Amino acid sequence: MKRISSFFAVVLIASFAFTACGSDSSSVEADAKKYAEFMCNYQKLGERAGKGDMSVISEYAKLSTEAATLATEMQGKYKDANDLLAFNNAYTKALEACSK
Repeated sequence: MKRISSFFAVVLIASFAFTACGSDSSSVEADAKKYAEFMCNYQKLGERAGKGDMSVISEYAKLSTEAATLATEMQGKYKDANDLLAFNNAYTKALEACSK
């Protein structure tokens, strides 16, 4: 469980390291929403696995691979500090919907 929590923390921290390169705000918001929805599903699976539901382990592992791929894609797309702030704000706002 400690490894799952640690991996989730690393992925979450990596998500805040994204920056954007000349993207318009709708593109940044769409990417942030896509990533937030992905991370929400990932987080929910992690919580279920943490409570002993081993049926989600294979899906959780698959999502970890997809998370790495998506993080790499976003890092290549976002590089500007101003767009980083916009992405992080949009990501945080979209992720708040997950906890509701």
